[in-house]
Amino acid sequence: LINQHWLKGKNAVRLLLLLAAIGVAVAAIGFHTISDRFDFLRSDWDALGAHGNSDTSLGIRVALWDIGLKAFREMPLFGHGVGANQLLIRQGFQDLFAKTAGFNHFHNGFLTALVQAGILGAVTLAAIFVVAGRNAALVLRNSADPIERFGATMVVVMVITYLTAGMTGILIGQDILDSVFMVFLVSGTYLASGRQAPLPEEMPLPPVTQ
Repeated sequence: LINQHWLKGKNAVRLLLLLAAIGVAVAAIGFHTISDRFDFLRSDWDALGAHGNSDTSLGIRVALWDIGLKAFREMPLFGHGVGANQLLIRQGFQDLFAKTAGFNHFHNGFLTALVQAGILGAVTLAAIFVVAGRNAALVLRNSADPIERFGATMVVVMVITYLTAGMTGILIGQDILDSVFMVFLVSGTYLASGRQAPLPEEMPLPPVTQ
């Protein structure tokens, strides 16, 4: 992806075989863990759908999403503010289940952004990912410079990772996640789209007069 000239002929075949071997190894090692997680998910789904039991991992997430959607509908334009999550979740669990819960986000980064900042804030946040991803895609399509392609790859990895993780977790708003986000976004954009100015030619030294 970074050095496209290298990905030709035998090198491309070797890379595909290596990726396939890594995929098989990861699948073999993590098969039992993944299978157990699917069993838990199926059990939680049955408990929620058939018995209305929300006291499971899936049930709690569904309740958080329901509370978040209701909160977004109350203030859709500007949102409730950054510090309102815990109060909204606590009040929502009290209304639904007559109990309190100590969550500070809605287990969906996009929904959390809508609740906190409304449509305007969520659109602004989405624009960051859209512009960054578009610029990186253009660099990967048009540039053959390894440095520029490395920077674009950093941005693509960051965008895919954060958008995927944000579906069921935090998108931004946590110190470590925000730091990694800024490092990858700024450094990757600089390497991918920064201008390279030629070094100034050395000026000849003035003649020495005696």
